[in-house]
Amino acid sequence: MLHPLREFLKHETAASYVLLAAALLALAAANSALAPHWAALWAFTPLENTNLPLTLPTTLQAWVKDALMAVFFFVVGLEMKRELVSGHLRDRQVAKLPLIAALGGMLLPAFIFLAVTWGQPTDAVRGWAIPCATDIAFALGILGLLGPKFVPAPVKVLLLAIAIFDDLGAMVIIALFYSGGEGGGLSPLHLLLAIGAWATFAGVVHDKNFHKGWLAAVPLLLALVLWLALLPSGLHPTIGAVALAAVIPTKKLLPKLEHMLHPWVAFGIMPLFALSAAGVNFSAVSGSLGSNPATFTVLLGVALGLLVGKPLGIYGAVWLCERTGLAKRPVGVTWRHVWGLGAIAGIGFTMSLFVSKLAYEAVHPELLAAAKAGVLGGSVLAAALGAWVLTRGAGASLRGEPMQRGKPKK
Repeated sequence: MLHPLREFLKHETAASYVLLAAALLALAAANSALAPHWAALWAFTPLENTNLPLTLPTTLQAWVKDALMAVFFFVVGLEMKRELVSGHLRDRQVAKLPLIAALGGMLLPAFIFLAVTWGQPTDAVRGWAIPCATDIAFALGILGLLGPKFVPAPVKVLLLAIAIFDDLGAMVIIALFYSGGEGGGLSPLHLLLAIGAWATFAGVVHDKNFHKGWLAAVPLLLALVLWLALLPSGLHPTIGAVALAAVIPTKKLLPKLEHMLHPWVAFGIMPLFALSAAGVNFSAVSGSLGSNPATFTVLLGVALGLLVGKPLGIYGAVWLCERTGLAKRPVGVTWRHVWGLGAIAGIGFTMSLFVSKLAYEAVHPELLAAAKAGVLGGSVLAAALGAWVLTRGAGASLRGEPMQRGKPKK
Protein backbone atom coordinates (compact mmCIF):
# COMPACT_ATOMS: atom_id res chain seq x y z
CA MET A 1 0.00 0.00 0.00
CA LEU A 2 0.99 3.58 -0.49
CA HIS A 3 2.41 5.50 2.45
CA PRO A 4 -0.58 7.92 2.67
CA LEU A 5 -2.93 4.95 2.88
CA ARG A 6 -0.86 3.28 5.61
CA GLU A 7 -0.82 6.53 7.60
CA PHE A 8 -4.58 6.93 7.13
CA LEU A 9 -5.28 3.38 8.36
CA LYS A 10 -3.01 3.91 11.37
CA HIS A 11 -4.73 7.15 12.38
CA GLU A 12 -8.25 5.77 11.89
CA THR A 13 -7.53 2.64 13.94
CA ALA A 14 -6.04 4.62 16.83
CA ALA A 15 -8.80 7.24 16.64
CA SER A 16 -11.46 4.56 17.07
CA TYR A 17 -10.37 4.05 20.70
CA VAL A 18 -10.68 7.77 21.48
CA LEU A 19 -14.04 7.86 19.69
CA LEU A 20 -15.28 4.89 21.70
CA ALA A 21 -14.17 6.50 24.98
CA ALA A 22 -16.00 9.72 24.06
CA ALA A 23 -19.19 7.82 23.18
CA LEU A 24 -19.12 5.86 26.45
CA LEU A 25 -18.53 9.05 28.43
CA ALA A 26 -21.49 10.75 26.74
CA LEU A 27 -23.73 7.75 27.42
CA ALA A 28 -22.63 7.57 31.05
CA ALA A 29 -23.25 11.29 31.61
CA ALA A 30 -26.66 11.22 29.89
CA ASN A 31 -27.84 8.31 32.06
CA SER A 32 -26.54 9.54 35.42
CA ALA A 33 -27.38 12.24 37.92
CA LEU A 34 -25.29 14.59 35.77
CA ALA A 35 -27.77 14.35 32.88
CA PRO A 36 -29.33 17.84 33.37
CA HIS A 37 -25.91 19.46 33.61
CA TRP A 38 -24.67 17.52 30.58
CA ALA A 39 -27.64 18.71 28.52
CA ALA A 40 -27.15 22.27 29.75
CA LEU A 41 -23.50 22.19 28.71
CA TRP A 42 -24.30 21.48 25.05
CA ALA A 43 -27.26 23.90 25.12
CA PHE A 44 -24.97 26.74 26.25
CA THR A 45 -25.14 29.77 23.93
CA PRO A 46 -21.67 31.40 23.85
CA LEU A 47 -22.76 34.34 21.66
CA GLU A 48 -26.12 34.98 23.30
CA ASN A 49 -25.41 38.59 24.30
CA THR A 50 -23.71 39.68 21.08
CA ASN A 51 -25.39 41.63 18.30
CA LEU A 52 -23.35 40.48 15.31
CA PRO A 53 -25.07 41.03 11.93
CA LEU A 54 -24.42 37.40 10.98
CA THR A 55 -26.26 34.11 11.11
CA LEU A 56 -24.16 31.94 13.41
CA PRO A 57 -24.71 28.68 15.28
CA THR A 58 -26.47 29.30 18.57
CA THR A 59 -25.65 26.53 21.04
CA LEU A 60 -22.34 24.85 21.75
CA GLN A 61 -23.74 21.67 20.21
CA ALA A 62 -24.65 23.60 17.05
CA TRP A 63 -21.11 24.97 16.82
CA VAL A 64 -19.78 21.43 16.86
CA LYS A 65 -22.29 20.26 14.23
CA ASP A 66 -22.12 23.25 11.88
CA ALA A 67 -18.54 24.49 12.34
CA LEU A 68 -16.23 21.71 13.52
CA MET A 69 -18.00 19.07 11.43
CA ALA A 70 -17.43 21.25 8.38
CA VAL A 71 -13.70 20.71 8.97
CA PHE A 72 -14.41 16.98 9.31
CA PHE A 73 -16.17 16.93 5.94
CA PHE A 74 -13.35 18.96 4.39
CA VAL A 75 -10.83 16.31 5.43
CA VAL A 76 -13.16 13.53 4.25
CA GLY A 77 -13.37 15.35 0.91
CA LEU A 78 -9.58 15.52 0.72
CA GLU A 79 -9.29 11.80 1.43
CA MET A 80 -11.87 10.95 -1.22
CA LYS A 81 -10.17 13.13 -3.82
CA ARG A 82 -6.77 11.59 -3.07
CA GLU A 83 -8.07 8.07 -3.49
CA LEU A 84 -10.10 8.86 -6.62
CA VAL A 85 -7.42 10.96 -8.35
CA SER A 86 -4.09 9.47 -7.31
CA GLY A 87 -4.90 6.54 -5.00
CA HIS A 88 -5.91 2.95 -5.63
CA LEU A 89 -9.42 4.01 -6.74
CA ARG A 90 -8.09 5.96 -9.73
CA ASP A 91 -8.41 2.76 -11.80
CA ARG A 92 -12.04 2.46 -12.90
CA GLN A 93 -11.90 -1.32 -12.95
CA VAL A 94 -10.62 -1.39 -9.37
CA ALA A 95 -13.16 1.20 -8.24
CA LYS A 96 -16.12 -0.53 -9.86
CA LEU A 97 -16.62 -3.22 -7.20
CA PRO A 98 -16.53 -0.99 -4.08
CA LEU A 99 -18.72 1.59 -5.83
CA ILE A 100 -21.44 -0.93 -6.59
CA ALA A 101 -21.04 -2.55 -3.16
CA ALA A 102 -21.46 0.86 -1.50
CA LEU A 103 -24.63 1.49 -3.51
CA GLY A 104 -26.04 -1.85 -2.39
CA GLY A 105 -25.01 -1.05 1.18
CA MET A 106 -26.93 2.23 1.03
CA LEU A 107 -30.07 1.25 -0.88
CA LEU A 108 -31.07 -1.83 1.13
CA PRO A 109 -30.75 -0.15 4.58
CA ALA A 110 -32.86 2.76 3.32
CA PHE A 111 -35.45 0.32 1.95
CA ILE A 112 -35.57 -1.57 5.26
CA PHE A 113 -36.05 1.68 7.20
CA LEU A 114 -38.87 2.77 4.87
CA ALA A 115 -40.51 -0.66 5.12
CA VAL A 116 -40.40 -0.60 8.94
CA THR A 117 -41.69 2.98 9.18
CA TRP A 118 -44.34 2.50 6.48
CA GLY A 119 -47.57 4.25 7.48
CA GLN A 120 -45.89 6.49 10.05
CA PRO A 121 -46.01 10.33 9.83
CA THR A 122 -43.70 12.10 7.41
CA ASP A 123 -41.59 13.36 10.32
CA ALA A 124 -40.63 9.76 11.13
CA VAL A 125 -39.86 8.79 7.53
CA ARG A 126 -37.38 11.67 7.24
CA GLY A 127 -34.71 9.48 8.81
CA TRP A 128 -34.53 6.99 5.92
CA ALA A 129 -30.88 7.87 5.20
CA ILE A 130 -29.62 7.31 8.77
CA PRO A 131 -28.67 3.61 8.34
CA CYS A 132 -26.98 4.26 4.98
CA ALA A 133 -23.71 5.49 6.50
CA THR A 134 -20.51 3.76 7.62
CA ASP A 135 -18.12 5.07 10.28
CA ILE A 136 -14.61 4.58 8.84
CA ALA A 137 -12.79 5.06 12.14
CA PHE A 138 -14.80 2.48 14.09
CA ALA A 139 -14.93 0.04 11.19
CA LEU A 140 -11.18 0.09 10.67
CA GLY A 141 -10.67 -0.01 14.43
CA ILE A 142 -12.58 -3.30 14.66
CA LEU A 143 -10.58 -4.76 11.77
CA GLY A 144 -7.37 -3.60 13.47
CA LEU A 145 -8.37 -5.35 16.69
CA LEU A 146 -8.97 -8.62 14.85
CA GLY A 147 -5.51 -8.48 13.31
CA PRO A 148 -4.07 -9.72 9.99
CA LYS A 149 -4.76 -13.37 10.86
CA PHE A 150 -8.48 -12.83 10.28
CA VAL A 151 -8.37 -9.60 8.23
CA PRO A 152 -5.72 -9.51 5.48
CA ALA A 153 -4.72 -6.19 3.95
CA PRO A 154 -6.95 -6.52 0.81
CA VAL A 155 -10.03 -6.75 3.07
CA LYS A 156 -9.10 -3.50 4.85
CA VAL A 157 -8.53 -1.74 1.53
CA LEU A 158 -11.86 -2.98 0.15
CA LEU A 159 -13.74 -1.82 3.25
CA LEU A 160 -12.00 1.55 3.09
CA ALA A 161 -12.94 1.91 -0.59
CA ILE A 162 -16.58 1.02 0.15
CA ALA A 163 -16.64 3.50 3.04
CA ILE A 164 -15.21 6.25 0.83
CA PHE A 165 -17.98 5.82 -1.75
CA ASP A 166 -20.43 5.50 1.15
CA ASP A 167 -19.34 8.90 2.48
CA LEU A 168 -19.64 10.39 -1.00
CA GLY A 169 -23.19 9.05 -1.25
CA ALA A 170 -24.03 10.41 2.20
CA MET A 171 -22.86 13.87 1.16
CA VAL A 172 -25.03 13.76 -1.96
CA ILE A 173 -28.01 12.68 0.16
CA ILE A 174 -27.42 15.53 2.62
CA ALA A 175 -27.24 18.05 -0.22
CA LEU A 176 -30.39 16.77 -1.95
CA PHE A 177 -32.66 15.74 0.92
CA TYR A 178 -31.50 17.50 4.10
CA SER A 179 -31.06 21.04 2.85
CA GLY A 180 -33.49 23.90 2.67
CA GLY A 181 -33.16 25.40 6.15
CA GLU A 182 -35.78 25.47 8.86
CA GLY A 183 -38.18 27.26 6.57
CA GLY A 184 -37.72 24.63 3.87
CA GLY A 185 -36.35 27.01 1.23
CA LEU A 186 -33.09 28.24 -0.22
CA SER A 187 -31.78 31.81 -0.18
CA PRO A 188 -30.62 32.75 -3.71
CA LEU A 189 -28.63 35.75 -2.47
CA HIS A 190 -26.61 33.76 0.04
CA LEU A 191 -26.13 30.93 -2.45
CA LEU A 192 -24.71 33.37 -5.01
CA LEU A 193 -22.35 34.76 -2.38
CA ALA A 194 -21.27 31.23 -1.49
CA ILE A 195 -20.67 30.32 -5.14
CA GLY A 196 -18.66 33.50 -5.64
CA ALA A 197 -16.50 32.75 -2.60
CA TRP A 198 -15.96 29.17 -3.76
CA ALA A 199 -15.05 30.20 -7.31
CA THR A 200 -12.57 32.79 -6.02
CA PHE A 201 -11.11 30.20 -3.63
CA ALA A 202 -10.70 27.76 -6.53
CA GLY A 203 -8.74 30.41 -8.42
CA VAL A 204 -6.39 31.58 -5.69
CA VAL A 205 -5.70 28.14 -4.23
CA HIS A 206 -4.08 27.12 -7.52
CA ASP A 207 -1.94 30.26 -7.56
CA LYS A 208 1.44 29.55 -5.95
CA ASN A 209 1.69 33.19 -4.86
CA PHE A 210 -1.12 32.60 -2.37
CA HIS A 211 0.76 29.82 -0.57
CA LYS A 212 3.38 32.08 0.98
CA GLY A 213 3.45 34.81 3.62
CA TRP A 214 0.36 36.76 4.52
CA LEU A 215 -1.30 35.87 1.19
CA ALA A 216 -1.82 32.35 2.53
CA ALA A 217 -4.58 33.83 4.70
CA VAL A 218 -6.62 34.78 1.61
CA PRO A 219 -7.91 31.23 0.90
CA LEU A 220 -8.74 30.85 4.60
CA LEU A 221 -10.76 34.07 4.56
CA LEU A 222 -12.60 32.95 1.42
CA ALA A 223 -13.40 29.61 3.07
CA LEU A 224 -14.76 31.52 6.07
CA VAL A 225 -16.91 33.70 3.78
CA LEU A 226 -18.25 30.55 2.11
CA TRP A 227 -19.14 29.03 5.49
CA LEU A 228 -20.85 32.23 6.69
CA ALA A 229 -22.82 32.47 3.44
CA LEU A 230 -24.00 28.86 3.63
CA LEU A 231 -25.30 29.08 7.21
CA PRO A 232 -28.41 31.11 6.21
CA SER A 233 -28.52 29.79 2.61
CA GLY A 234 -30.48 26.59 3.22
CA LEU A 235 -27.57 24.32 2.27
CA HIS A 236 -25.64 22.77 5.13
CA PRO A 237 -22.09 24.19 5.50
CA THR A 238 -20.62 20.70 5.20
CA ILE A 239 -21.52 20.74 1.49
CA GLY A 240 -19.32 23.79 1.07
CA ALA A 241 -16.49 22.03 2.87
CA VAL A 242 -16.60 19.17 0.38
CA ALA A 243 -16.73 21.65 -2.51
CA LEU A 244 -13.58 23.33 -1.17
CA ALA A 245 -11.79 19.99 -0.91
CA ALA A 246 -12.70 19.20 -4.51
CA VAL A 247 -10.62 22.10 -5.88
CA ILE A 248 -7.52 21.63 -3.71
CA PRO A 249 -4.43 20.88 -5.88
CA THR A 250 -3.56 17.19 -5.56
CA LYS A 251 0.22 17.27 -5.99
CA LYS A 252 1.50 19.19 -2.96
CA LEU A 253 -1.22 21.07 -1.11
CA LEU A 254 -3.69 18.20 -0.71
CA PRO A 255 -1.32 15.75 1.04
CA LYS A 256 0.05 18.61 3.16
CA LEU A 257 -3.43 19.66 4.33
CA GLU A 258 -4.50 16.07 4.87
CA HIS A 259 -1.40 15.29 6.92
CA MET A 260 -1.89 18.45 8.99
CA LEU A 261 -5.64 18.25 9.61
CA HIS A 262 -6.37 14.54 9.83
CA PRO A 263 -4.98 14.03 13.37
CA TRP A 264 -6.96 17.04 14.63
CA VAL A 265 -10.14 15.66 13.08
CA ALA A 266 -9.55 12.06 14.18
CA PHE A 267 -8.50 12.82 17.75
CA GLY A 268 -10.31 16.11 18.36
CA ILE A 269 -13.35 16.92 16.24
CA MET A 270 -14.81 13.42 15.96
CA PRO A 271 -14.60 12.73 19.72
CA LEU A 272 -16.13 16.16 20.42
CA PHE A 273 -18.99 15.35 18.08
CA ALA A 274 -19.43 12.00 19.84
CA LEU A 275 -19.57 13.78 23.19
CA SER A 276 -22.22 16.17 21.91
CA ALA A 277 -24.34 13.69 19.93
CA ALA A 278 -24.05 10.23 21.52
CA GLY A 279 -25.60 11.11 24.89
CA VAL A 280 -28.87 9.17 24.72
CA ASN A 281 -31.01 8.93 27.85
CA PHE A 282 -32.34 5.39 27.60
CA SER A 283 -34.99 5.97 30.27
CA ALA A 284 -36.47 8.79 28.20
CA VAL A 285 -36.42 6.65 25.07
CA SER A 286 -38.12 3.70 26.78
CA GLY A 287 -40.66 6.05 28.30
CA SER A 288 -41.64 7.42 24.88
CA LEU A 289 -41.98 4.00 23.22
CA GLY A 290 -45.49 3.52 24.57
CA SER A 291 -46.71 7.07 24.02
CA ASN A 292 -45.45 7.53 20.46
CA PRO A 293 -45.57 4.51 18.10
CA ALA A 294 -43.24 6.26 15.65
CA THR A 295 -40.47 6.18 18.26
CA PHE A 296 -40.22 2.39 18.18
CA THR A 297 -40.42 2.16 14.38
CA VAL A 298 -37.63 4.71 13.96
CA LEU A 299 -35.41 2.89 16.47
CA LEU A 300 -36.12 -0.49 14.84
CA GLY A 301 -35.75 0.84 11.30
CA VAL A 302 -32.33 2.33 12.02
CA ALA A 303 -31.05 -0.71 13.92
CA LEU A 304 -32.24 -3.23 11.31
CA GLY A 305 -30.97 -1.06 8.49
CA LEU A 306 -27.47 -1.14 9.95
CA LEU A 307 -27.48 -4.73 11.22
CA VAL A 308 -29.31 -6.43 8.35
CA GLY A 309 -29.38 -4.01 5.44
CA LYS A 310 -25.67 -3.25 5.31
CA PRO A 311 -24.28 -6.80 5.15
CA LEU A 312 -27.03 -8.09 2.84
CA GLY A 313 -26.77 -5.03 0.58
CA ILE A 314 -23.00 -5.22 0.24
CA TYR A 315 -22.88 -9.01 -0.12
CA GLY A 316 -25.71 -8.98 -2.67
CA ALA A 317 -24.02 -6.27 -4.71
CA VAL A 318 -20.67 -8.10 -4.76
CA TRP A 319 -22.39 -11.39 -5.64
CA LEU A 320 -24.26 -9.67 -8.48
CA CYS A 321 -21.02 -8.18 -9.81
CA GLU A 322 -19.36 -11.58 -9.96
CA ARG A 323 -22.45 -13.30 -11.32
CA THR A 324 -22.70 -10.85 -14.22
CA GLY A 325 -18.95 -10.53 -14.74
CA LEU A 326 -19.12 -6.81 -14.04
CA ALA A 327 -16.37 -6.94 -11.40
CA LYS A 328 -14.47 -9.46 -9.27
CA ARG A 329 -13.30 -9.64 -5.70
CA PRO A 330 -9.67 -8.65 -5.08
CA VAL A 331 -7.24 -11.51 -4.62
CA GLY A 332 -7.26 -12.57 -0.97
CA VAL A 333 -10.89 -11.56 -0.32
CA THR A 334 -13.14 -14.59 0.27
CA TRP A 335 -16.91 -14.67 0.63
CA ARG A 336 -16.37 -14.95 4.37
CA HIS A 337 -14.57 -11.62 4.23
CA VAL A 338 -17.39 -10.07 2.18
CA TRP A 339 -19.95 -11.12 4.80
CA GLY A 340 -17.72 -9.89 7.60
CA LEU A 341 -16.82 -6.52 6.13
CA GLY A 342 -20.46 -6.03 5.12
CA ALA A 343 -21.45 -6.42 8.76
CA ILE A 344 -18.61 -4.19 9.96
CA ALA A 345 -19.83 -1.54 7.48
CA GLY A 346 -23.03 -1.51 9.54
CA ILE A 347 -21.19 0.53 12.18
CA GLY A 348 -22.78 3.87 11.35
CA PHE A 349 -22.04 6.06 14.37
CA THR A 350 -20.50 9.44 13.37
CA MET A 351 -22.18 9.92 9.99
CA SER A 352 -25.41 8.22 11.09
CA LEU A 353 -25.64 10.41 14.20
CA PHE A 354 -24.98 13.46 12.03
CA VAL A 355 -27.80 12.56 9.62
CA SER A 356 -30.05 11.82 12.61
CA LYS A 357 -29.61 15.38 13.84
CA LEU A 358 -30.32 16.78 10.38
CA ALA A 359 -33.44 14.65 10.05
CA TYR A 360 -35.02 15.08 13.49
CA GLU A 361 -33.38 17.82 15.55
CA ALA A 362 -35.73 20.57 14.34
CA VAL A 363 -38.74 18.24 14.13
CA HIS A 364 -39.11 15.95 17.12
CA PRO A 365 -36.67 15.35 20.01
CA GLU A 366 -38.20 11.94 20.82
CA LEU A 367 -37.51 10.70 17.30
CA LEU A 368 -33.96 12.04 17.47
CA ALA A 369 -33.35 10.12 20.72
CA ALA A 370 -34.85 6.98 19.20
CA ALA A 371 -32.70 7.30 16.10
CA LYS A 372 -29.57 7.71 18.25
CA ALA A 373 -30.48 4.62 20.24
CA GLY A 374 -30.99 2.72 17.00
CA VAL A 375 -27.61 3.88 15.70
CA LEU A 376 -25.81 2.84 18.88
CA GLY A 377 -27.60 -0.48 19.21
CA GLY A 378 -27.35 -1.36 15.52
CA SER A 379 -23.67 -0.39 15.37
CA VAL A 380 -22.74 -2.49 18.41
CA LEU A 381 -24.58 -5.54 17.08
CA ALA A 382 -23.13 -5.05 13.59
CA ALA A 383 -19.62 -4.88 15.04
CA ALA A 384 -20.20 -8.07 17.03
CA LEU A 385 -21.67 -9.86 14.02
CA GLY A 386 -18.81 -8.80 11.76
CA ALA A 387 -16.18 -9.87 14.28
CA TRP A 388 -17.90 -13.25 14.73
CA VAL A 389 -18.12 -13.89 10.98
CA LEU A 390 -14.50 -12.93 10.35
CA THR A 391 -13.16 -15.04 13.20
CA ARG A 392 -15.50 -18.04 12.93
CA GLY A 393 -15.71 -18.38 9.15
CA ALA A 394 -19.52 -18.49 9.14
CA GLY A 395 -19.72 -16.54 5.91
CA ALA A 396 -18.01 -19.18 3.82
CA SER A 397 -20.36 -21.88 5.04
CA LEU A 398 -23.30 -19.72 3.99
CA ARG A 399 -22.06 -20.02 0.44
CA GLY A 400 -20.89 -23.59 0.77
CA GLU A 401 -17.50 -22.39 -0.47
CA PRO A 402 -14.06 -23.59 0.63
CA MET A 403 -12.28 -21.12 2.86
CA GLN A 404 -9.17 -21.00 0.68
CA ARG A 405 -10.91 -19.51 -2.37
CA GLY A 406 -9.58 -16.11 -3.28
CA LYS A 407 -6.38 -16.44 -1.26
CA PRO A 408 -3.20 -15.33 -2.98
CA LYS A 409 -0.89 -18.05 -4.23
CA LYS A 410 2.34 -18.59 -2.37
